[in-house]
Amino acid sequence: MTLADRSELTKVAIYLRHNLLCLKAEEGLTGHLKSPSGAAYLDLAEAESIGGYPTSLTTAEALDLDSEGRAVVVELEKFVFISVYCPAVTIPEREVFRVKFLAVLEERVRNLQALGKSVVVAGDINVCREPIDTADPVGAARRTESGVFEDTHSRRWLRRLLVPSGPLVDTGRHFNPNREGMYTCSIHG
Repeated sequence: MTLADRSELTKVAIYLRHNLLCLKAEEGLTGHLKSPSGAAYLDLAEAESIGGYPTSLTTAEALDLDSEGRAVVVELEKFVFISVYCPAVTIPEREVFRVKFLAVLEERVRNLQALGKSVVVAGDINVCREPIDTADPVGAARRTESGVFEDTHSRRWLRRLLVPSGPLVDTGRHFNPNREGMYTCSIHG
């Protein structure tokens, strides 16, 4: 599958109420995709870009990561909203892509916060944090190498990103700490 083929696989969108002012919008997490002006988002003037771009990737890696249309980033008046459709691991070869995507998402969030911006991440994160967050906790644990539910890279990543370890709050669990069957995670910080 080529990059061009993969770019048609997924598209993420954000719909805003008419009374919300969108200051800036970007496709992708890395800033390497071309803006409507033709320049990469990370090459735009500071006043025209959202900022907080990850520095951990080469240009080729960044373009590969953003080629599937899995993220849209918008800056609103009070916060930056990142809408994602994080990759699931449907075949073992996708694990490397997933790990890289999650690392870049975390880097972008932390970089934006370091710039003093509040961040909200929403969408399909494709990670269940705790056994209460999945319909089949026993099956999920069985699918790990150790047989322990928590023993996956993506679950450790999510715990590192969420309070009390990280800068974001799982608002779904914050407001509904014991609710079963919710299967959601909305995070902000």
